[in-house]
Amino acid sequence: MMKKILFVMMCLINLNASADDFRTKGYMGFGEESTLTDFDKWWGGVSTTHGYQINPHFFVGGGVGVLFSYNNKNNSKSKVGVPLYGDFRYTMLKSRVTPFFEGKVGYSVADYKGFYASPTIGVDVAITEKFGLYGALAYEYYGIGESRIVSYSRYSYYSTSKTSDLHTMTVRIGVHF
Repeated sequence: MMKKILFVMMCLINLNASADDFRTKGYMGFGEESTLTDFDKWWGGVSTTHGYQINPHFFVGGGVGVLFSYNNKNNSKSKVGVPLYGDFRYTMLKSRVTPFFEGKVGYSVADYKGFYASPTIGVDVAITEKFGLYGALAYEYYGIGESRIVSYSRYSYYSTSKTSDLHTMTVRIGVHF
């Protein structure tokens, strides 16, 4: 039974496509889910990117995402980041299965507000010329910037700045179409 299932899966994957048929020039879209937890804090998000596949190796586009965070340790309020970004992807090989590098750069709004960057490395599996699946490991940086802490006493005024940037590693699973 297992051999039959594997045979059917291999037939579905080999839909008469040669290596040159994958990631063809033109419109390309991506949808992905990302998640990470360190058991005290949980991050999860979704994003969509749309743009142009220049050739089988280079993609350029833009997108928007939503990041949610929740701190289990002290039941603090959930926070949201909405990054708006430009996206650049380099797919290494002209084959069905290939590693890729990606970089997202932009600005985040909502609770996590400021500069946004996300370098990514992953593996893309093309099913047809315009559809495939991928998995990746990404670093996400939200440059939230400075927050002012001001305190007053009867005889003095005290002000300090605190940087509260957010750094996360995340696992992404997505589709391209």
